[in-house]
Amino acid sequence: MKRDTQEMAELYRQGKTMQEIADIYGIIKQAVHARFARAGIRRRYKYQSINKERLQQLYEENVSIAEIAKLLGADREIISQALSYYKIPKRGRLKTGGKHADFLRTLEIGATVQITLDVKNPHAVFHRSAANIGIKITVRSSGDKKFDVTRKPSYTNCSVQKVRPRRQVRCRKE
Repeated sequence: MKRDTQEMAELYRQGKTMQEIADIYGIIKQAVHARFARAGIRRRYKYQSINKERLQQLYEENVSIAEIAKLLGADREIISQALSYYKIPKRGRLKTGGKHADFLRTLEIGATVQITLDVKNPHAVFHRSAANIGIKITVRSSGDKKFDVTRKPSYTNCSVQKVRPRRQVRCRKE
């Protein structure tokens, strides 16, 4: 191993990033990475600096990945990678269903409720929440930031039949 590469490796072990080492030696980060690869020096990943116990504690307290990222000073992708690296089972989206899931669950089949909501794409917000909890709804605009939400019957035991010129989906009502 070259002397420069040994010095770079020592800086890396002390906690310097590849970019910082590249800046010191006046080369690009990819050159540092290539030298380390040839010398057999294993790369250090950002998610490895996340404390496993703290991450697991926060995640089990149902703190969102975005909130964990803010608390630990990392970005959401790094937190997600750390969860995979430490083999912490991820929560499914179906458990929460979004902000409006509790409201949608209480809505009777056929009932319509008017809601005021100021978000960028309200139809998508309601439909995503409904899909996450396994119900069907219709959403109609009824004025400025007001929407009529109606719960429809869900369908089970669907089968697709090929009938020319289209496919037909036959389902049994819930």
